[in-house]
Amino acid sequence: AGDYQVTQPSGLSAAITARPITVTASDQAKVYGATLTFAGTELSASNMVAGETIASATIASTGAGSSATVRSYAITIADAVAGAGTDLANYSIAYGPGTLTVTKAGTTSALTGTGATANVGDTLSRTLTVTGPGSVTGTATFALYNGTSCAGDPVSSAAATVSGGVATSDLVLTSRGYFTAQGTFDGGADHEGSTSSCIQLHVLQPVIANVSLDDRPAV
Repeated sequence: AGDYQVTQPSGLSAAITARPITVTASDQAKVYGATLTFAGTELSASNMVAGETIASATIASTGAGSSATVRSYAITIADAVAGAGTDLANYSIAYGPGTLTVTKAGTTSALTGTGATANVGDTLSRTLTVTGPGSVTGTATFALYNGTSCAGDPVSSAAATVSGGVATSDLVLTSRGYFTAQGTFDGGADHEGSTSSCIQLHVLQPVIANVSLDDRPAV
């Protein structure tokens, strides 16, 4: 080292640039009719220095409300908030959207208007009431089966429109015997299908009174 003279250079500078990171909204899912509330922590951050974090951000989606129909919606994210010991001035932040998926809501169906007994020639005024969130619309099927269970091919099947959660169908009974009745909601744009319980029905031949010749009124 005694053979050299070391001179410190002057005028040098170093540029420290912001570290690029991506803050992404986490994907979410909910059923139709439910409301999703974001806490602001549904996110992930990539490429941050070890030990440094994003505490929260502003997260929103047009699909978060209860009236949002079944489909996928974008989740937006912005305005990240630094975690403890983190200075976001050291980062260049890019934001990535997430996806909110709204799925069909479940329903329950109840069949009324069949009664336990009826006569040949009577008309069954059947009503299927479908319960679910929002206004339930779609199609329904009314079925009548031979025997004491709702199985096999129905002897009568009728389609009907469900509006406001209600469908109706009339059926004229043409034969006597033991039958079972059932109603099925086939599902709609925002609702899953459902089937009512199986209802027993005994169809009787109406009794016709016999009038003897002696009972005829005198002429």
